[in-house]
Amino acid sequence: TDPFDDALECTVDTCVAGAPVHTPQPVKTACSENGGKLCDASGHCVACLTSADCVSGTCVAGACAPGNCPVGMVDAGGYCIEAGEVTNAAYLLFLAGVDPGQPAQCAWNMTYVPASGSPPSDAVPVTRVDWCDAAAYCKWSGKRLCGAIGGGTNAYGSHADASKSQWYGACTNGGTTAYPYGASYEAMTCNGAATGNNKVIATPAASACHGVASPLDALYDMSGNTWEWEDSCTATIGATDSCHLRGGSYNNAMPADLACGIDYAVTRQSAFASVGFRCCSP
Repeated sequence: TDPFDDALECTVDTCVAGAPVHTPQPVKTACSENGGKLCDASGHCVACLTSADCVSGTCVAGACAPGNCPVGMVDAGGYCIEAGEVTNAAYLLFLAGVDPGQPAQCAWNMTYVPASGSPPSDAVPVTRVDWCDAAAYCKWSGKRLCGAIGGGTNAYGSHADASKSQWYGACTNGGTTAYPYGASYEAMTCNGAATGNNKVIATPAASACHGVASPLDALYDMSGNTWEWEDSCTATIGATDSCHLRGGSYNNAMPADLACGIDYAVTRQSAFASVGFRCCSP
């Protein structure tokens, strides 16, 4: 009746025939011992059981391998952002998956299928998705639509604040440049109207359209190719809320429209051929 306490969160202490027995808790039981998070099968509190438990995407012997971001994402300093815009192929997997649910402001959104119909399975960024489609995809993939640094929606008036907006902070190399590739506009560097492509193309759409230094030099197409939805809206009422689009697209010719700080918004329900998105985490 007086079992010996081994002081481990992940075991249940009992006494059997005069001897102490320490039975492991069910696998995945939450714990916090020594910085761990989950109980493993042997009764130890570990940081991870599978690679999906790690931000780095790699679990080795109960510990997350070094690296701040999963494969396909770039470390923007305290958060991760997808290296390119979400592709048709990736979006198709979402359409075939489990509905992640939507916030109240998206109650009107009855389908996630793009306005142009189910997309082909290719590396071209998905377009004709509304804000709610983009947010649902990011939630489904274990990420979120890029918003405020530290979590939540980015305030509508903070679209050009590198200390607050995840999207803007990454595009401007931490607030140091006006364009992802540097301080001055370069007409042929990203997929804008000047290139003559006149369409959305597979990412990376332009080999030089990336951040200026590691690790942001692995972040592509934040200027041109597609406008990108941001979790930054005027209200949370519904379909007619105005939400920011970022970075310009293939059909924009004005330098200001292709800059990181462009202040442009459309209604949450809008779905255009020039609008896509990428996700952030956390």
